[in-house]
Amino acid sequence: LRKLDCDSTIFISRIKDKNTFVKAKPCDNCAVAIKGRRVYKVYYTIDDECFGLWYPKQDKTIIYNF
Repeated sequence: LRKLDCDSTIFISRIKDKNTFVKAKPCDNCAVAIKGRRVYKVYYTIDDECFGLWYPKQDKTIIYNF
């Protein structure tokens, strides 16, 4: 997070066995750090069928299907 500029976009993913996406939503500690760096939006994997988009400034989350 140290190298992020204000209004950056982050992509977070976790891949399990056999290239399966798993939940990668930032934990509470990471969320505080992300907000502190004034990140604009965070994309993260949920599973093989959907992903999340979080806007830290508004603390708004939207879930999308692939």
